[in-house]
Amino acid sequence: MLKRLLVLLSVLVHMSAYAQEMRTEIITLGYTCAAELIPVLKPLVPPPGSVSGIYTTLIVKTTLSNLDDMLSVIQNLDRPSRNLMITVRDGISDQSRQGTQQAGVSVQTGTSGSKITP
Repeated sequence: MLKRLLVLLSVLVHMSAYAQEMRTEIITLGYTCAAELIPVLKPLVPPPGSVSGIYTTLIVKTTLSNLDDMLSVIQNLDRPSRNLMITVRDGISDQSRQGTQQAGVSVQTGTSGSKITP
């Protein structure tokens, strides 16, 4: 009987220590929706942790030691997307009346501000 009581007490102490290590964090994303990050983050969460979310809010339940790693991954993935705008124009000018035509292409990328206009 005493042996069972000691085993039960040992299990309770370990469960209590383990429960204290788990932390639930609510994270608001700035640029990415939660549905895009959840499949990437789930394999990184050890059991019995979890990752869920909706719209731009993630709910992460994980160990304290894993939480910093998770936040680092989220920070690296939650970035503005790069946009690409391509404009093609076919202009008719005075030169086209003389037998030559002009055409132009403009390419701009999102945050870098690169512009190509031949």
